[in-house]
Amino acid sequence: MPRNYTLKEIKEELNREIEELYKKDSYWKKCLSCPFKGRCCEENDIDIREDEWEEISSFLWENPEVEKKVYENYLSHSRCYFHTSACCLIAPIRPTNCLYTPYQLIQNLYDHSIEYNKPTEDCFFETIEEQSKELPLTPYLIQRGERTYLFLNYWFENYENQSEGTYKETGEERLREYFTKKGML
Repeated sequence: MPRNYTLKEIKEELNREIEELYKKDSYWKKCLSCPFKGRCCEENDIDIREDEWEEISSFLWENPEVEKKVYENYLSHSRCYFHTSACCLIAPIRPTNCLYTPYQLIQNLYDHSIEYNKPTEDCFFETIEEQSKELPLTPYLIQRGERTYLFLNYWFENYENQSEGTYKETGEERLREYFTKKGML
């Protein structure tokens, strides 16, 4: 029977899985104190769940200085509206998409190809696409080369799809609506 996970439960489980990833592949521990100021986030327009958006929009409303910077990023068509060259503006409440970046491996449901980002020493990521057989949805950690990744299909099937509020829109769509309602657009 499907279980309706709360956003808090989902983030707790994801953080538990990330801790397991760190144990299995210590390379990723450097992400805890990112020496490159979130370089892996710079080119991402994230999808935001409804329950995550409620949290983010409240945060923006209560923090006008953050809202102003996000608005400037939005107007300048930055890929991640919540990231500056120095930091994530919403780090304490960042969406699940951000939590599993850059650790994710995704399998296409139609042709079973997989895609993941292979990091370089200075955290520029090379997107790798491979043909593959259908992977079982049981392991949440998958080895590719010398790195281990979080298997997003497992995550979506077992957590995202088992929860309310999972309808996602891009950050651009969410912010367009937010700034329009505030009369800023």
